[in-house]
Amino acid sequence: MDPETHRLLAKLAKMYYEDDLTQKEIGNRLGLSRIKISRMLRLAKEKKIVQIVISPEGETHIDLEHELEARYNLAEVVVVSPTVYSQEIIREELGLAAAHCFLRSLNGDETVSITWGRNLSAMVAALTPTHYPDLRVVQGLGGLSEPISDYDGVELVQQMAQTLGARGIILSAPGIVKHKETKEALLQERHIADVLNMASNANIAIVGIGNPATDTLMRANKLFTEEEFDWLLSKGAVGDIGLRFFDQDGNPIRGDINNRIIGLDLEKLRKIPRVIGVAGGPEKFAVIRAALRGKFVNVLVTDINTAQRLLEEKEGNN
Repeated sequence: MDPETHRLLAKLAKMYYEDDLTQKEIGNRLGLSRIKISRMLRLAKEKKIVQIVISPEGETHIDLEHELEARYNLAEVVVVSPTVYSQEIIREELGLAAAHCFLRSLNGDETVSITWGRNLSAMVAALTPTHYPDLRVVQGLGGLSEPISDYDGVELVQQMAQTLGARGIILSAPGIVKHKETKEALLQERHIADVLNMASNANIAIVGIGNPATDTLMRANKLFTEEEFDWLLSKGAVGDIGLRFFDQDGNPIRGDINNRIIGLDLEKLRKIPRVIGVAGGPEKFAVIRAALRGKFVNVLVTDINTAQRLLEEKEGNN
């Protein structure tokens, strides 16, 4: 049995036998059907994970994940232990864990929205080929200025759709334009409006969580001027999801920039049933904490150091 399956079986067993959650409640939290849950609980018994007590083998972080889920009222937390604590290895481990988390929650007929970024690129690269012709993969944020980038939403949608045998739906617009009038004109285009509407009604959203103070993708693609970056920081922006910025308490940053972004806003994101946030590393701690305070994601895939810091922090601390 592979480690990810073992981890999931142990988590299911803990939720069912120790937390007394129903199979329906577990299904809502983990994005699994009741049939899958029933089958997995039976398998957990067959594999002796469920005996008199729940006994996960190998390196797992079930208790840490469970505590974080309770602290921030999350449906699920997945914690990874990078073999080397470097940005590259963290990204690779997060991508693999996020791919497992995403794939096992699929029935094959959902609509999935995805933004862009390096962690999401690692996740898409780690996906196992399947065949879901009724699955729709939708671009939830317009593209970068360099559309050939491996991290761009267009590339990620196409690659994910190809790997999953699904239908890829592209948002034919930039992520941000210079003037709000340009955005308003683009939203009059039926295709663009339809894609954004589809993304806002997705069953699952997969998002990266950015840091405006250190994000090299934003600067490399010249999405904002230095004056705009300075303005964002002066307003207390610590993070973003899909170019929608928020402060350390999870409050959205209001301003003209929002009128020029072509993509889902934070309020629409909150309404999507399962929002998987993929982020980790020391520079992302405050960003992740703010996103959790704002309740922008309900599933978090992160590294063990970040997870432990999130638990150690008292709510309300800076």
